[in-house]
Amino acid sequence: MRTTLLLIPALLFAGESAPLPQVVYVPFDQAPDVAVGKQGIMLPYEQFVKLWDKANPAKPDPTKIIPPVSAALTGYALTGVTKGELAELTLNASISALAEGWSSIVLPAGLALREFSASDKRVLIQRGNTGLVVHLPAPGTYTITALLAAPITKDPSGRRSLAVLAPAAAAGRLDLLIGETQADVVVSPAVAVSTAAEKDGTRLKAVLGAAAQVIVSWQPPVKAAVG
Repeated sequence: MRTTLLLIPALLFAGESAPLPQVVYVPFDQAPDVAVGKQGIMLPYEQFVKLWDKANPAKPDPTKIIPPVSAALTGYALTGVTKGELAELTLNASISALAEGWSSIVLPAGLALREFSASDKRVLIQRGNTGLVVHLPAPGTYTITALLAAPITKDPSGRRSLAVLAPAAAAGRLDLLIGETQADVVVSPAVAVSTAAEKDGTRLKAVLGAAAQVIVSWQPPVKAAVG
């Protein structure tokens, strides 16, 4: 197969946007007889295409919308129960992936993860420098479930405290069964809080705000606190 060269009009370098010009292939062994003159040059076709693309870049598609974020945690619910010096929590969250291809969200680095699952088996979780990174394979809505553990501290007065790390989301809820009946519960910060006595303890329900950490503290009844 003979090598070919391309005779290119000088219009390529005129700085004007125009359709791809008519091309003339010249057999290599006949190239010395071609009179290029001052109106053109000869070079391999692949190089010509690269030069043409640079001189005539494709215009952006006005119908293509670029999302403001690649993915976002739209809401979550934390449910659990206190057991002695530990709280066992379950995080159920909904994530919207907007960008084409892979995208990700970051969960708080301090979450003590015991188990993780997702509605799509392609979803991956990785512990990085900034936190727990959840990788999403394509645009869509995903749900994730994570089993967590958090320590409960106790001060000299008998008051218990639990630090809840809250993911960054538009909406979050906490439903916690505290293993102390008629406990005096304080949640800070929170948008709304309610408590109710149950057979096995005190049920706490709270709507969480935008804080990265929520402190739940409670004082058991005097008899229980002394014991």
